[in-house]
Amino acid sequence: MCEVINRIQKFKNHEQLLLLLSRKVVLDDYKEYCQNLIDDPAFNWEEFLGLAYNNRLNGVIYNRIIQFRHIPRETLLCLQLSFQAQKEREKIHQKEIYEIFKQFENENLSYAFLKGAVINTLLYEHGERISNDTDIMVDEKDLQKCSEILERMGYIQGSLDKKTNKIIPATNREKIFARINTYEVSPFIKETEKSFLNFHSVDVNFKLSNNEDSSNSKRMLENATVVSNSNGSIRTFAKEHFFIFICIHLYREAVMMSQILIGKDLMTYKFLDIHFWVLSIEMDWDIIYNNAKEINKLKEVYYTMYFTEILYPKTINEDVLKKFKVDDCSYLNEYMGKENSDERYKWNLTFEERVFSRSRIVEAFKNLKEEDTRYEKIKTALKE
Repeated sequence: MCEVINRIQKFKNHEQLLLLLSRKVVLDDYKEYCQNLIDDPAFNWEEFLGLAYNNRLNGVIYNRIIQFRHIPRETLLCLQLSFQAQKEREKIHQKEIYEIFKQFENENLSYAFLKGAVINTLLYEHGERISNDTDIMVDEKDLQKCSEILERMGYIQGSLDKKTNKIIPATNREKIFARINTYEVSPFIKETEKSFLNFHSVDVNFKLSNNEDSSNSKRMLENATVVSNSNGSIRTFAKEHFFIFICIHLYREAVMMSQILIGKDLMTYKFLDIHFWVLSIEMDWDIIYNNAKEINKLKEVYYTMYFTEILYPKTINEDVLKKFKVDDCSYLNEYMGKENSDERYKWNLTFEERVFSRSRIVEAFKNLKEEDTRYEKIKTALKE
C-alpha cells in the first residue's frame, strides 16, 4: 500500500475518499483503493456528499469521481449539476475580476489580487472551485483612488441585506470603524443581474492582519506581478509572497473562535489550495523562509504546511517541513479567544478528530461564555 494511503488511514472511509479524490492528481497508486472504498456496501454516501459540499470540495471531486464505477446515480447527478452551476458562476466572476484589473492598471494603483481570484486563474478549471467574493490588497495611500474606481464601476460600499436582497450603504461610522479596527475596509458590492452570481463583492485589504501596520503588505506590493491564463490577466504578489499570504490567512481563520463557532475554521478547500499551489508553482523555499522570518510569520507558514501534509501527504518535502519547524510547536493545538485577544485555549480533540467533525464547535462553545465575560471586563475598563 502506498505511503499516501498509509498516512490517511486514521480517517474514516468516506473522509479518505474525500481526500484522495480532491488531490491534484489521482495516481494509479491509489485508484484501486478508491474503487474498493466506493464498492464497500457500508460506505456512507450521505456523509461523503455533505462533507464535500461543506468543505467546498464538490467541484474538484466531481472532475475525478466520474472515472470510477458504481457511483450512486443521485450522488453523481448532484455533483454534476453543482459543477455546471459553479462553472457558469466562475466565468461571470472572473470576467468581473479582469475588468477590475484593467481599471486598476489604467490608474497605476499599487495593488494585488489575493486568494481565490489568483488561485482560480492559475490552478483550477472552471467549476472546480467556487469563490464567494474577490479579495484585493491595496497600498494604504491608494485606498481613496481604489474606492473611486470601484464606485465608478457601480460598486457600493456596504452590506447585503439577505432578506430584501438589497445593498445597504455603509455609514461613515462603519467605514471608519473598519479602517481603524481591522485589516480591510467595508466591502464593495455590485449587483450583476446574472442568475449564477447576483452580486459581486470585493474585499479591499490594506495590511496582512489586525495587529500590525501596513509596512509588510507594502513590501509585498512592491514585488507584485501580472499573471495570466487563456481568459485574462490579473496582478498579484510574487509567488513566494503569495504563498506566505495564503498561509497567514489560513492560520488566522483556523484559530479564530468566531470562525470555529460557524465551522469555517478548517474548511478543507483552504488546505487543498496549498496542496495545488505547492505542486503546481515552482518556488524558492529559501526566499519563503527568509521573508516569513523577517515579517515574523514563520509560525503561520509552518502551521499551514504541517496540517496540509496531514490531509494531503507528499505535498511538502520532508526537508522543507523540517526547515520551517519552529522551536515551540505547542501552538499547533491551540486556538484564540475573540478577535484582538491574546487569550489561547488548548484543544482536547486532535486535528484528525476535529477537522471533519462539528464536535470542535461544541468544544469551543464551552469557552465562549468565559470569553464574553472577559471581553465585557475589558470594555468596562476602557470606559473608565
